[in-house]
Amino acid sequence: MKIAVIGAGISGISSAFELVANGHDVTVFEKSNAAAEGASFATNGLMASSLMQPLTLSASEPSHWNRFLKNAKPLSVRSGMRWNDLQWLWQWSKYGNTETLTASIQNLRALYAYSLERMRSIASHANLDYEQSNGQLVILRTAEDENMLRPRLSLLKDCGVEFQILSHEQCVKYEPALSLSTEFHAGIHFPNDEVANCRQFAMLLKAELLQKNVDFQFNAKVKGIKTTPHLSILLEGDNQARPFDHIVLCAGSDTPMLLQALQCDFASTSICNYTLTLPIRETTLAPRSAVLDTKTNITLHRLGQRIRVCGGYELGADVSKKHKKTMNHMYQVMEQFFPGAAMHQAGSQIFKSSQLITATGLPYIGASRVAGLWINAGHGVHGWGTACGSAKLIADLITKKEPEIGALAFQRLGY
Repeated sequence: MKIAVIGAGISGISSAFELVANGHDVTVFEKSNAAAEGASFATNGLMASSLMQPLTLSASEPSHWNRFLKNAKPLSVRSGMRWNDLQWLWQWSKYGNTETLTASIQNLRALYAYSLERMRSIASHANLDYEQSNGQLVILRTAEDENMLRPRLSLLKDCGVEFQILSHEQCVKYEPALSLSTEFHAGIHFPNDEVANCRQFAMLLKAELLQKNVDFQFNAKVKGIKTTPHLSILLEGDNQARPFDHIVLCAGSDTPMLLQALQCDFASTSICNYTLTLPIRETTLAPRSAVLDTKTNITLHRLGQRIRVCGGYELGADVSKKHKKTMNHMYQVMEQFFPGAAMHQAGSQIFKSSQLITATGLPYIGASRVAGLWINAGHGVHGWGTACGSAKLIADLITKKEPEIGALAFQRLGY
């Protein structure tokens, strides 16, 4: 079948790879002039099967109102915030009770496991060599922080997540470069979490697709999706729409806009975040893998000879506008934990991107209300960790193959 994929981020490229593997003729449309230029360009790199990431899932609190306040705390509210953003935050908090949170964790962990297995299989067969490291250390500043996390840790343990609570001394033994002058209560080590270079993997996968004659159309902004007289894509600057048997929407934050004209309801919002990528000045002073500070919701991790710092989550923000105060705070946190490890001026890169996140915290992977139009979006901070599994799932659904994992949990977002 002739299939269009809208978006050449990690979700789009992975989807194209699986569709080609199923024997389809694939064209990828990307509004930028290169692949993986949006949210996939400088991700936090963390493939956290533990689900211990900022903004992962709703907080487990006894009341809806308390969950709302706690979920809003890590977010900076900007002047562009809409009523839809508040509605999303309220709905997101609704899914924080123990029953729904447990179900979300179980479904998301199944997708993670499937995705990591698929990623490793692809990398092995295609001989893809990319930067990676193992393990995540979650820093707890106070005993109160540990107590607040205990309900979540209990759920993770019930779901089979492996972790170990470490003392301050054990944390420093695990991450020898951690500053001894930085005070914190304890840490939680998740050995099965990973760090990997998302953009590097995406570009390697793109090279494989070019060898398989996949047509990449760059600087191709989709103006609209038409359903009559047949399913087709209209690009800006084109007079005629291009017909396809199926269309897979992997457009990230542009997804709701493209669906709106088709009267498809997608319960989601866009959240911006920052990443700072800095060259390592002294290897012995740098982190071995990933560190998450629960106080600031900032992650630091190692990517080859670079350190990446991620955080500064904003609701209602302009992705093109960077706030100096936010970036300075991220620099300060890095210096607090790993002083002298990075060069702040030479070769540093500051990137701000927008991520689509759903009200349930789970991505939407499946059919839309429009026949032939499929959605693979709303992954939020998990976009890299769940990319390969989501792609295989959507490709099998289109080809009418029986999915290897349950798909229903990822098809209940307001449809």
